[in-house]
Amino acid sequence: MKCGFCGNELENGAQFCPNCGMIISLGEENETAQENDTVVESVYNVFKSNIEKEKKAKHRIQRGTAFHNAYTESNLCEYYVNLDENTFESLKETDPLFGMLENNTMWDELTHEYIEHFVYEEDKDAVEGIYDRNYILRKFKEGKNELSLVSRILKDGRIRWVRNVIIPDVTEENRCRYAMIFVRDITEAKKEEEDLKALNQENAAKAKLIEGIVKLVDTFAIFEFDRDHYEFFNFDHNKNYESSGKYSDFMVKISDTYKAVADVESMKHYILPENIRKKIKTENDIYQFEYCNLDESVYKTASFIPLEWDGNVLTKVLAISQNITEAKTLEKDSRRALKEAYESANRANEAKTEFLTN
Repeated sequence: MKCGFCGNELENGAQFCPNCGMIISLGEENETAQENDTVVESVYNVFKSNIEKEKKAKHRIQRGTAFHNAYTESNLCEYYVNLDENTFESLKETDPLFGMLENNTMWDELTHEYIEHFVYEEDKDAVEGIYDRNYILRKFKEGKNELSLVSRILKDGRIRWVRNVIIPDVTEENRCRYAMIFVRDITEAKKEEEDLKALNQENAAKAKLIEGIVKLVDTFAIFEFDRDHYEFFNFDHNKNYESSGKYSDFMVKISDTYKAVADVESMKHYILPENIRKKIKTENDIYQFEYCNLDESVYKTASFIPLEWDGNVLTKVLAISQNITEAKTLEKDSRRALKEAYESANRANEAKTEFLTN
């Protein structure tokens, strides 16, 4: 505490200054105390700000470290290479597979050992090419920002897929003397890629098969017996029944339009759930019959394939209808021609017999 008049140091609580004799007011003391409080608060705020900055800096470092660990987790090894001096620094040595390589001090020796002992025979030439320092420097000068090659290595007696990646580190002189080089295990990703490719090929083949089948069939439908429901697909809306509805109603309507070619039973009998269940006993059974419209100008074949079961009871079927009118017409024409040829030959024989008799 100081005197507000002469600046002499005063004891706390002094009411006058012994140096100048002036009376010290309580206002000056309070003002001094307030100034001290202000200084303390300022120091506290600076200290608090520094702590917050330090926390944020630590958080950024931790976040960066976590991102780096996640990014490099699948890297089998990482190197920082001086391309001019043929030296390197190992940044990751977690995989025992490459432990023996760390004994090398020169980059060319390291890559030679790597290719000789680990790279799959058919990939050795390609890997040797991408790790050649002159090749790397030339590509960097051409403006390449990354060199990458997928190859195979032998690890624990199994083939593993890896990606060899080379990234330039440009110096202050704008020269690419250094490179970050790492080998990443991509076996799982490669397997998923191949599985997806195989799945796409299989789906494409199935799509073509289905497309071909759809062209062959007139209509196909799902019949659900327990729900008394049917639904047609690639449906001809000129029919006298709806594309979906009650299966019991469908049986009545289709029986008014078509009849079975065998003509042993009514059309309704052929498509009764009880009759279909008698014909289809296992998942491999297919029930088929031919039918036609009432004036026999259109012929079709119906096929029923089991889809779902409730225990041993068939509950859902796929019904396929294929128009065979053309084939049936040819069959009729062939039978007619054969009958006419037979009758013609019969008449000729009868005429010959009559001639010889006379």
